[in-house]
Amino acid sequence: METTTTPPPRTTAAPLRTIAGSGAEHDRTAWFGDARLGVFFHWGLHAIPARGEWSQHREEVAPEDYARHLSRFAAPRFRPERWARLAAAAGARYVVLPAKSFDGFALFHSRHSDFTVRETPLGRDALLEAVDACREADLHIGLSYALLDWHHPDHPVDQLHPLRDDPRERGRPRDATRYLRQVQGQVRELMSNYGRVDLLRFESGCADVTRDHWNMRELVDVAVGLQPQVMLTDGLGDVEDVDIASSDGELPGRPGAREVGLLLNRHHGYARDDREWIDSETLWRQAVGCVAAGANCLVHVAIDANGSVPLQAAAILRGLGEHVARHGTALYGCGEAGLGVPTWGAWTARGDIRYAHVWQAPGDALHVPFAPDQVAAAWLLDDGSEIRCADHGDGLVAELPRMDLPYVLAFQLR
Repeated sequence: METTTTPPPRTTAAPLRTIAGSGAEHDRTAWFGDARLGVFFHWGLHAIPARGEWSQHREEVAPEDYARHLSRFAAPRFRPERWARLAAAAGARYVVLPAKSFDGFALFHSRHSDFTVRETPLGRDALLEAVDACREADLHIGLSYALLDWHHPDHPVDQLHPLRDDPRERGRPRDATRYLRQVQGQVRELMSNYGRVDLLRFESGCADVTRDHWNMRELVDVAVGLQPQVMLTDGLGDVEDVDIASSDGELPGRPGAREVGLLLNRHHGYARDDREWIDSETLWRQAVGCVAAGANCLVHVAIDANGSVPLQAAAILRGLGEHVARHGTALYGCGEAGLGVPTWGAWTARGDIRYAHVWQAPGDALHVPFAPDQVAAAWLLDDGSEIRCADHGDGLVAELPRMDLPYVLAFQLR
């Protein structure tokens, strides 16, 4: 096991965690709703086989065979400042960085495991470098920590474990408390050695790890005790202090802060042969759809084995950034408008302003669900020019500009 000491703790001032609904609680969580757009960088040993981060599970690769990838993790093009610049260029306000993946590989130096980046040719604390680069880019910092660990000998052999079909492994006694000590120790390291952490994602992958014998309450206490301001996702199951309901591709059912994960192709982790890329306009529409439903959007971006964002992914993110540069006012800090889902696009709202995201123009004019005396002003977000509105007897109608789609109309209500 690793015996080298970790870097000295970075001290950060953090507000006390308080009951929901209080002013301090709002200050602790308000940034998340204002940010609306995040990027989740996925990286680790799974980038070497390059078939997604679930390849060890799908192909039932034994941990000792999978560990051979350690010797090839050199990442000659790892430049985390490029990740940070790309996230900022995409319009993201926060990032999620991978501390540990399901395969058990940690991208940080840990005293509690020898299956870490320290044992690779790269050697450096990649997580620390990525955190510093993203913080320098003025991005809120999120960390992802997998509760599953297919490398640890005491992790339960459940339906997701690569050795699930090996009867000898299924019957071998395992000490769950020993594994939990590693989990708590590593979470303590993450909360102590990497400065202020705004968001912590516990990735469970299945319900098995949320049972009582995993003592999730203690794990929450470790994280919150060290950084009271940190926001937690719902990967821990039914425990208190969970702030964010997060799911991929669909809106979580739980009320409160919500987040929807969006994929650039069919995989979270790097999959070399997956060429089913979406385009930047589709991604923008998906992001607006999330915000229109009152949720954040988290864009999953895979990093290749060299440490680089694939060219196609980088191009999509830059294209997304162009949309954000034009229409970000109708995204950041916005939420549900309460006007339904129109056939021509989407509505978002902030304060007394309603934003009409027009993706398919229904002609020369747009019927809007406002009374004639309800609109104080209307303008085209792209250039600030006036949008004329008229009452045609069957409701208010707004003129549409003769310009390329998509565009956004803003209506300030009295």
